[in-house]
Amino acid sequence: MDYAERAFKQLEYKDILAWNSILSMHSKQGFPHMVVKYFGLLLNSGVWPNEFTFAIVLSSCARLDMVECGRQVHCNVVKMGFESISYCEGALIGMYAKCNLLTDARSIFDGAVELDKVSWTSMIGGYIKVGLPEEAVKVFQEMEKAGQEPDQVMSKEVMGWKLLTLDFGLLVHAEALKLGLHSNVYVGSSLVSMYAKCGKMEAAKKVFNTVDEQNVVLWNAMLGGYVQNGHAYEVIELFFNMKSCGFYPDDFTYSSILSAYMYAKSGALEDARQQFELIRNRDNVSWNVIIVGYVQEEDEVEAFHLFQRMNLLGILPDEVSLASILSACASVRGLEQGKQVHCLSVKSGQETKLYSGSS
Repeated sequence: MDYAERAFKQLEYKDILAWNSILSMHSKQGFPHMVVKYFGLLLNSGVWPNEFTFAIVLSSCARLDMVECGRQVHCNVVKMGFESISYCEGALIGMYAKCNLLTDARSIFDGAVELDKVSWTSMIGGYIKVGLPEEAVKVFQEMEKAGQEPDQVMSKEVMGWKLLTLDFGLLVHAEALKLGLHSNVYVGSSLVSMYAKCGKMEAAKKVFNTVDEQNVVLWNAMLGGYVQNGHAYEVIELFFNMKSCGFYPDDFTYSSILSAYMYAKSGALEDARQQFELIRNRDNVSWNVIIVGYVQEEDEVEAFHLFQRMNLLGILPDEVSLASILSACASVRGLEQGKQVHCLSVKSGQETKLYSGSS
């Protein structure tokens, strides 16, 4: 970005292409406030913005929730005669919808000459965001009548709006099936999340099993669904299946696993132990999960045993396993054991980390 900024400033004449490039860069890098700043400089430079300029700036106004700035940009769009260009119409609908001004968004939507996918998606998303799923359904049905088909990006966004209305979710799922998008990993992840939020884990599982190419996002969506619905055993079972399929857990995965252990019964822990013993290449996450499980169940002896096994295998403990085992030491008032773990935390450089330090 620094090089791009420098090259831009060195230009003797900055045309609209150069301005749009710098605006687009800041937008893509997640700096909407810089987009607004550069737009002001553009206007002061005497260069005329085009429809692409307005689309970038309106998107940034929406992300910053700067509706008054968005209205001023809208005025400029009208002054320059771009209000009937679909690119600008979509951006205006999106800006007003994201700022919860559905009346303004609908006014532009109803008067639009040509509605693109951005316009339809923004309008549907706006209604869902303010808690009007019935209106969202109507717009979705209007879109179908107009011959517009949602692509995988749109289907993902529709599902990702924390949609809790099952009827509408089923409608979108049916549309995804028609278009053959149900087996797409991103659409599939969103469908799994939607069904999970509605408490329909069997439906979520069916979608999960039909996705062709799975990724960590999909596994996490399924894990998160089981956690939300209190299925601790299924979380643990799915986690070990995930590992055996070669997918490496991330922070979200780990969070789900720890949440499930908080509620796990001893029966589920025994099953988890069996799964754990089947894993050939155990990493820190696997060891942490099983150690935390025994600490939660107040089986300190087995937790100590597993911690010792982990160290003998040359796997260095991280702050999660150290914090857990120190908690076990405190529970049994094992001062000498605690001191040994303290020494280990100093050796491994974990002593000053938040969790192990607190423990």
